[in-house]
Amino acid sequence: MIKKVMSVLLTLMLVISSALVSGIGVYAADPSERLTVNATANYFPQNSVTVAEGEEYVTVTYFINSSKNVLDLQWTLSYDPACLEFDHAVNMNETGDDLDLMPLVDNLAWNVSADEGLIKANASKLKTYQFGGKGYVPFVTVTFRVVGSGETAVNLNVECLTLSLVGSDFMTDPSQEEVIVNNGVINTTATVPKRITAVYDELYNPYAYLNVKDLKVTGTDLTYGVDYTYDDDVLTVLSSKEITIENTDKDTPTDNTITVAKDVSANIILAGVNIDVANTGVVGKYSGSAAFCIPTYSQGDVTVTLKDG
Repeated sequence: MIKKVMSVLLTLMLVISSALVSGIGVYAADPSERLTVNATANYFPQNSVTVAEGEEYVTVTYFINSSKNVLDLQWTLSYDPACLEFDHAVNMNETGDDLDLMPLVDNLAWNVSADEGLIKANASKLKTYQFGGKGYVPFVTVTFRVVGSGETAVNLNVECLTLSLVGSDFMTDPSQEEVIVNNGVINTTATVPKRITAVYDELYNPYAYLNVKDLKVTGTDLTYGVDYTYDDDVLTVLSSKEITIENTDKDTPTDNTITVAKDVSANIILAGVNIDVANTGVVGKYSGSAAFCIPTYSQGDVTVTLKDG
């Protein structure tokens, strides 16, 4: 028997928009003595972490996955210097002669105002920066020393971003140029790069995106392998504990799917889920080509709630 709080039509395309839901962390230490860092942006999804006890650094990396290269860019990153201290030493490149705020940009012009908590940068290159076709690569990455407690935000405002491909002369081809962001406004373009935001309490890790899934799971006392699994792009709900599911990047559809294990009386809140499996064929153990699946003949009493927003 299936009980639904609201009627849900789940076919090849499931698109539900809603407000953001903050992640919930469970830690042994007194939360008042720890720092939760919320990474936000106008062009990248939100993510957060509560810094583990004894950890000195926290890194925010905004990853991008684009089919085209970057022609020019400009951005401002803001943070609270009462909670986070910009440490030049740990933000240097391998040769130690420049900051490594954008590892794929070799001529970045930057300005750090530590007292104000502002970092500004811009770059332009007619031969373009080689972002295209490399999968997820770091767009902007900054490491901070933790100096405060409570909750704070790091915000990346992408003011300008143009993508392009080079022509036979190895220079940008004007016909391939697309202005993705102009004066902070995101344009509708043919090329839509995928984006991930990773926040982690360690130094810069170019593979941190591997720990960020397309679907974000939150809830109280959830245990991986007991209450849910997330393997082969299939999120499987295994218990009756309340579980909230949302897209990590709400602006970009994912082909990852949701399945309720057989005979499980799941209690699921969909808080901004955008799934498109139209071109993926058969997906998952039970799901076939469905975005959301409850196995045939399951005796579970499944509750699906759509979060307002």
